[in-house]
Amino acid sequence: MFMSKLVLTCFAAISLSACALYAQPFPADFTQLSMEQGLSQRAVYAIIQDDAGFMWFGTQDGLNKYDGYEFKIYKNIVSDSTSLSDNRVRAFLIDREGVLWVGTRYGLNRYRPATDNFDSFYSEAGNPRALSDSDIRVLLQARSDDVWVGTNKGGLTRMSIGDAGLMAVTHFLHDPNDAGTLADGSVFAIAEDRDGRIWVGTLGGGLNLFQPETQSFKHYNQQEGEPNSLSSNYVMALHCDTYGLVWVGTYGGGLCVFDPAAETFRTYHQSDEENALSSNRVLSIFEDRSGAFWLGTLGGGLVRASRSDGNHAQLDLAGTNGGLSFGRYMSHPNDESSLRDNIVRSLYQDRSENLWVGTNLGGVNKLDLKPRKFPHVKVQAVGQGNAGLNHVNALYKDEDEVVWVGTNNALSRLRPGQNRFELVLKTTVPGKRFPGYVFAIIEDGRHKLWVGTYGNGVYTYDKQSKQVRHFLHDGDNDNSLSNSRVRALVEDHSGNIWIGTSDGLNRLDPETGSFKHYFPDPHDLASLSHGDIAVLYEDSGNNLWVGTTNGGLCLFDAENETFQTFRHDPKRPGSLSNNSVTTIHEDSRGQIWIGTTNGLNKLDLATGTFEQFYEPDGLASSYIAGILSDGNGNLWLSTNKGLTRFNRDYERKQFRNFSRADGLQGLVFEVGCCHLAQDGEMLFGGGNGFNRFYPDKVVDSPFIPPIAITAFRKFGKEAVHGFAQGGASEITLTYRENYFSVEFAALDFSYPERNQYAYRLDGLDTEWIHSGTRRFVNYSNLEPGEYVFRVKGSNSDDIWNEEGAALRIKITPPFWKTWWFRILAALTFAGILALAYNYRVSKLFEIERTRNRIAQDLHDEIGATLSSISYFAQAIRNDAKARGVPISNKFLSLISESSSEAQEAMSDIIWAIDPSNDQWEKLLAKLRRYASDLFDSKSITYVIDIPESLSLNRLNMERRRNFWLIFKEMVTNIAKHAQCTDVKIQLLANSKSIVLTVADNGIGFDPDTPKERNGVKNIHARANKLNAQVELKTQAGGGTEWRLEFGV
Repeated sequence: MFMSKLVLTCFAAISLSACALYAQPFPADFTQLSMEQGLSQRAVYAIIQDDAGFMWFGTQDGLNKYDGYEFKIYKNIVSDSTSLSDNRVRAFLIDREGVLWVGTRYGLNRYRPATDNFDSFYSEAGNPRALSDSDIRVLLQARSDDVWVGTNKGGLTRMSIGDAGLMAVTHFLHDPNDAGTLADGSVFAIAEDRDGRIWVGTLGGGLNLFQPETQSFKHYNQQEGEPNSLSSNYVMALHCDTYGLVWVGTYGGGLCVFDPAAETFRTYHQSDEENALSSNRVLSIFEDRSGAFWLGTLGGGLVRASRSDGNHAQLDLAGTNGGLSFGRYMSHPNDESSLRDNIVRSLYQDRSENLWVGTNLGGVNKLDLKPRKFPHVKVQAVGQGNAGLNHVNALYKDEDEVVWVGTNNALSRLRPGQNRFELVLKTTVPGKRFPGYVFAIIEDGRHKLWVGTYGNGVYTYDKQSKQVRHFLHDGDNDNSLSNSRVRALVEDHSGNIWIGTSDGLNRLDPETGSFKHYFPDPHDLASLSHGDIAVLYEDSGNNLWVGTTNGGLCLFDAENETFQTFRHDPKRPGSLSNNSVTTIHEDSRGQIWIGTTNGLNKLDLATGTFEQFYEPDGLASSYIAGILSDGNGNLWLSTNKGLTRFNRDYERKQFRNFSRADGLQGLVFEVGCCHLAQDGEMLFGGGNGFNRFYPDKVVDSPFIPPIAITAFRKFGKEAVHGFAQGGASEITLTYRENYFSVEFAALDFSYPERNQYAYRLDGLDTEWIHSGTRRFVNYSNLEPGEYVFRVKGSNSDDIWNEEGAALRIKITPPFWKTWWFRILAALTFAGILALAYNYRVSKLFEIERTRNRIAQDLHDEIGATLSSISYFAQAIRNDAKARGVPISNKFLSLISESSSEAQEAMSDIIWAIDPSNDQWEKLLAKLRRYASDLFDSKSITYVIDIPESLSLNRLNMERRRNFWLIFKEMVTNIAKHAQCTDVKIQLLANSKSIVLTVADNGIGFDPDTPKERNGVKNIHARANKLNAQVELKTQAGGGTEWRLEFGV
């Protein structure tokens, strides 16, 4: 056999010591909330969830209300009697009515959500109806509805409560001279058992049982030399389980479990043993919904107590170890996901299965108790020199369900049902240690393990004989491994082992130990494309696929021993997405998938083209680290931003991405570190351990979170309190307050950063508006009216509360937009119109009477006078003629003519003034009559074309007079000067204008000849007053035509 180095050894020891490596018994990724996140103080004494779903934390300095995103802090304000009575909050109670009670160092407080303040109750000397002591330590409401208050030095107060305050108050004090009283006045714990009995833990007086028949107490104390007695009289915590056992946490005596029927205690003490209690000072006890017990200790962190056999049935206190096994959760400075402080004061489980852990210096720590979608296994290093053991590079699960784990400096294994890894540490060769950086693990057909390391070649391990062989590169031996940096291993259908190194591909015949090397040749296109091999894969058709770090993908032709290369070509859209290949996988349908550092590729082998998928398509990241497929045909892809499930209906591109919130070891997974076991379990590894899961068991949380409107702000300032706790359900705003914002929260605290929201404002929006993880909305410039703001939300697994929450918002209009103002304004306006109308009518009547009077006066006085003048001139002429007296007829004729003209003009004025002539029909009749009389007297043939149907609104007096005088001037001029035989008059009108045309066939005239033509001047002058357009067409011997047009 020719090899540069072949080491054949047997393992003298495979170290399985308990000091080496551990896998945690229960997943424990804690999330911390402390002062950096808004908590008022880091010492958390009490925790509770109210009926609306909010979390409340009592701290050393203030009360905190938490909605998953923000804290609202309540503190004492000296000048405000409705503020919290004291800042040190030690106890909580939610009573049967859903009211929150807060016990502080000074006073008991009842929270009023509608006003967001408190009613406070204190002790009063000499007042038996007050509290026995204002320093509250513990609160309990019994099934009888009585509330029990444990105080620091004043014993117990039993009371009933109502809106008026405390009622039927009874004090139970310590009296050293009365054995039936409390054994000590310092009460730190109260519990009620399944039979309704009240158990009281005191600080120094042990455990006390209240006996209602005699209103006295039975004492259980520590008895020296009696192992079945209470281990310590300092009782810090009590819990009664469903089987009737009383769990007692003591200060210094460990945990005691008391069986009331046998009146015996079983004590569990601190021990260095792996499954023992971590501290003898137990400060709090909580039973979760699965039946497991959680203990908060002083100095020993958080402890999970469960039956040793894994069940949660009644304990066999007399059995080995009392039937209990303890798992420890301690603070580790270098592990951000560990518990932040080892002093645990308070414990509580919320409705979405989170365990809240109140610590002394580390704030509140949250642990999700729901079954993890992706159980996380940490390889915890306890010994020295174990750095890098939790960085997992390779995984393999064999048929015996043993998981083999390759890390940065070791190979280890985890047997089924074990919490401890077995770390391979020693060989028979002195000074030899199993090399680190394990990047590949496979099992061949002979059940031998092959382990590829980066820098130390390949090891084989026969699990039966425990024989080891070692293959290294030897520069002096051509038949050795081409390079000792190994990233990939695969066994082909013929039993050959293919080894991918950073310098070439190797085929090893296990029988002969001989190697066949394949290297890239730039002069041979059929050679290997690149020497740095990242992944090897043989598909169901016995085809060997080689993925390189920078040379793309190669398909090996075994018959010709050549390679077909698929590379990225930016000019070819169907080429490989990137030349750095990270993983190769064939799904159940025979489809080949290739993962690269930039994109997932689906190969069409017939065409040699690829369909690519990237982060914008829905992948968590385009950097693909590993690919596996489940029994349903779905792909599971590890990336450097989490894990992605790609639905089997690939064309629809349905992706579901998972993050650390789902239990992943981290967002970044190691390239090629994935394995599909024979039983369908999937394993993916990274820098913080590995995840193992069965795809069919990846289920979403069914919890439907309550939706709360957490704040309403006007112009950025909080305006209303208590929406989700019986407070405001309707808000009224003025029209000036129409800029506001609404904040809301889905009260699922598992991973609130992934909760989704949608909202709608009825009255404005017609569809739901999905806001993603944004949990507020702003509105501005809304019209006055009534609106309903609706919001719905989901938990971190996209399970929606479709009912959501609602808030009615009424925006009142300004007074001038109110219905009563509009009615009043309408009535006022109608009144004003009526008054104006009446006033206008009276004025019109007055004007009409005035016009009638003027017309009558002109007719009676001036008309008569002008008639008299004309008559007297004629009389003088007649008288002179009769006497034979010579007179001047010329002047008498002028007087007569002038008086006649004046009388005619006066007649026109009177006609225009007379209101009875305002009608359009009267004007048309006057036009016809005047023209007919005049032309008939001159024997002129005429045509008057005025349609009978012509009807317009009446013209006012001035326009009617000017129109009449223009018409009269035109017609008169024709009669006097035209010497015509035919005249045509046409009048047309519509709703916008009136057009008058007057034409004759007379002698005409030259309009450019300077001549006195008063008629023409008068027509133009009056046309201007009418805002009319007037046209004159005439020439000597060619007749005359007037056209007048004016608007109405």
